[in-house]
Amino acid sequence: MLVEAADTLFASGDGDRGLALLRLAHDGAAGSRERAALKVALMQAEWRTDPAAAGHRLGQLAAAARDGKLGVDAQVTTVHCLLWLGLTSEAVLVLDGLHATDTTPEQRADLRFLTVWARYTHPGLFGDEPAEPRAARRGAENLVNTRDALAHALETVLVKGPNSAAVITAEQSLPRSSLGPGTPAALAAALAILVYSDHLETATLWADRLLAQASERGAPSWQAMLFGIRADIALRAGQLGEAQRYAEAALAQMSRQSWASAIGVPVGTLVMACLGRGDLETAARHLEQPVPDEMFQTVWGLTYLRARGHWYLATNRPEAALDDFMTCGDLMARWDLDLPAIMPWRVHAARAQLALKRPERARTLAESQLTQLGAEPSRTKAAALHVLAATAPPAQRPALLRDATEMLRGCGDRLGLAHALADLGQAQRAQGDFQRARMTVRRAYDVAGECHAEALRRVLLPDVDDQALENADDTDTEALHSLSDAERRVAALAAQGSTNRQIATKLYVTVSTVEQHLTKVYRKLNVTRRADLLVKFGPLIGNV
Repeated sequence: MLVEAADTLFASGDGDRGLALLRLAHDGAAGSRERAALKVALMQAEWRTDPAAAGHRLGQLAAAARDGKLGVDAQVTTVHCLLWLGLTSEAVLVLDGLHATDTTPEQRADLRFLTVWARYTHPGLFGDEPAEPRAARRGAENLVNTRDALAHALETVLVKGPNSAAVITAEQSLPRSSLGPGTPAALAAALAILVYSDHLETATLWADRLLAQASERGAPSWQAMLFGIRADIALRAGQLGEAQRYAEAALAQMSRQSWASAIGVPVGTLVMACLGRGDLETAARHLEQPVPDEMFQTVWGLTYLRARGHWYLATNRPEAALDDFMTCGDLMARWDLDLPAIMPWRVHAARAQLALKRPERARTLAESQLTQLGAEPSRTKAAALHVLAATAPPAQRPALLRDATEMLRGCGDRLGLAHALADLGQAQRAQGDFQRARMTVRRAYDVAGECHAEALRRVLLPDVDDQALENADDTDTEALHSLSDAERRVAALAAQGSTNRQIATKLYVTVSTVEQHLTKVYRKLNVTRRADLLVKFGPLIGNV
C-alpha cells in the first residue's frame, strides 16, 4: 500500500512525500529480497532529483544482484544506472549475470533493449561482439513488444544507419511510452533515431511533450536529460539561440556530477552554439571545466570532441582541431560505430585540413564521407558537398554549393544553409556574376540572422547598420517607388556593388551626377551608407 501510494504521489509531482513513503516501506520490509527491491525503488525516486546522490545505493544493489537477491527488472534498472554514472565494470558483471538468468519473453525484451542501449552509449564494452544485429537475425516478425521493437530499430541503425523502418518504429513507440522511472532510456533511444534520420520537427514535438511531463512530475534529472536532447535538436536545425538556452537549462537542472559521462552532450552543444554566435569567451569557459575521463569511452564524448575541435578552429589552432576530429574517427572505428549520422568526423577533419591549406587531403576526406552515404539527401551529404566545393576548381563550385543548399533547405539545417549560401555568393562573385552574388550574400545574411549566427553575419557584411535593417518594414516598397527613374537605376547599380565611377560609365553620366542621385536616394530611403542600401533594399531594387 505504501508503494502504491508513493507511485501516485510521484505521478502527481509530489516527490518528497512519495520518497518518504518509500522509506517507510523499506524500513518495514519483511525480508532481504523485499528490502533489496525497495532499495531499487528508492534509488529510482532519488534519481529523479539527483543521480549522483542516488548512486550511493548502487554498490549495495550490485552486490545484491550478484547474490541473486534482485529480480530481473531490478537488475536491469541497476545496470542502466551503473552505466550512466560510469561504473562500467560493475555494470558488465550484473549484465553477464542477467544473460545467464531464466527470463520471461517480456524480461528478455527489456534485457535486449538494455544490451543495445549499452552498446550505443558505451560501445567500447562490446567491441568483440559480431556486427550483425541479433534482432535482425531473429526477424522483425518475432518481436515481443514496443521495447523489443525499439531495440531492433536502434540496433539496426547502429549497423546500417538510419532507415524508414526505424523511424516508423520510433514514432510508434513514443505515444506508447509514458515518461516514468523505467522509460527515460527508451524515450531517448526513440528520439535519437528521429534525430539521426533528420526528422527534427517530429523529434522537437515529442521532446517538448516529454519535457512538459517531466516538469509536471517534478523530475529535474529527467528534465535535464530532455533539455540536453532538445538542445542538440535545436543545434542541428541551426537555431543557435534555442540550442544555447536549452543546453544552459540542462546544466542548471542537474549538477555536472549527476551528468557524469553524459556531460559531453550539454557542454558540447553549448560550446557549438556559442561559437556560432561568436561568443568565444563563454565557449572557452565551459571547456575549461573538467570532464570525467570515462566520457571519452562513450558516444557522448564524441559530441564534446567535436565542439572542442571547432573551438580550436575558431581560435586558429587547426592542428589541435584536426587531432580531436581524428580522435573521433579512431574511436568510432575501434567501436565499429563509424556512422555519419552519429558523427560525420570526416567532414569536420576536412575543414581542419582546409584551415591548414591542405585542399587535397580535405578533398579525400569529403569524397570518403560521400561514399559512406546513400543516394538520398541528408544534412551530412550536404556538409560533405559544401567542403568538397572548397577543394574544386572555381567553375565547379557554384553547382556543388547549389546542391548543398537545396539539401540543407530540405532537412531544415538553417545554420548550414547560411554558411553554404555565403560560400555560394563568393563562388558567384568569382565567376563575375556580381548581381546574383549580392543577392545570395544578402540571403545568407538574413538566414544567419534567423539563426543568431552573429559570427557569420559579421564576416558577410561587416559594415552593415543593424538598426537600418531592423527598421525595414512595408513602407520600404513605397519609399522605393518615390525614386525617379534615374535615381532608381543608380540605386540598383549601387546595390549590386558598382562604384560611382562604374555607375557613371554604365549610365553615360558624370560621377558628380551619380553622387547627386545617390544623395537623394539615401535621403528618400532613409539610409546613410551603401551597405545599408544593400541590406535594406537590395532584393527590392533588384526586382525593379
